[in-house]
Amino acid sequence: MKFLWIVALSLVVLFTGCETFGKKPSKGAIAVRKVNLNELKLGDREKKMHKLFPQAKLMPFGRADRRVFEIERPNPSISLAVAYFMNDELFKLELRYFDGPGVRTLAAAGGWDGLRDYMIAKFGAPTRVGESVPLQTEAGDLNPKYANFSGEWAFPRQQRLVQYIAFSGPKGGIGVVTFLDTAPFAPARQASSQAPAVRSSSFAPGQPANPGF
Repeated sequence: MKFLWIVALSLVVLFTGCETFGKKPSKGAIAVRKVNLNELKLGDREKKMHKLFPQAKLMPFGRADRRVFEIERPNPSISLAVAYFMNDELFKLELRYFDGPGVRTLAAAGGWDGLRDYMIAKFGAPTRVGESVPLQTEAGDLNPKYANFSGEWAFPRQQRLVQYIAFSGPKGGIGVVTFLDTAPFAPARQASSQAPAVRSSSFAPGQPANPGF
């Protein structure tokens, strides 16, 4: 009788484990949980950010329930990082790349399409692309309709959302990569993909991408 009880208990544990853990996480799902900016990760405290980035400045445009910091040149690859904290936890991180007079971080990251290809290699195919992607970045008035690329990677099981939008032309460009912890909000919704608006680029094939994360 004791033996049968042990067997039954083992079967319950086995099937419960299958339902709990599900299938093995994808390469992208594993990568998104490891993303960091010089060791700063989603979920970290303000204290850690200040230790890693003493140049971080508190912005006056935050809300009562959040604190927003700008970090200029967090590393040589990134022009500006913006860190958003809620209840002393980092829930959103934006990495901004610029091409313009004296600044070429977007080009150094591989160009708008080199950075796109880097992210696809790291996180897999985007969940959705195009004008339908609701932007999470607060980097000014960016209209996906005119973007070279606008894409989103949703990882509901990992409670992570990744977005990338880029604009590039003869006079310069901007690229913004946003990492969001979706735990405090509604789960990220999977959506069908659309064809991305791919345009010509000056990125030289074979140029190594160096996005700094």
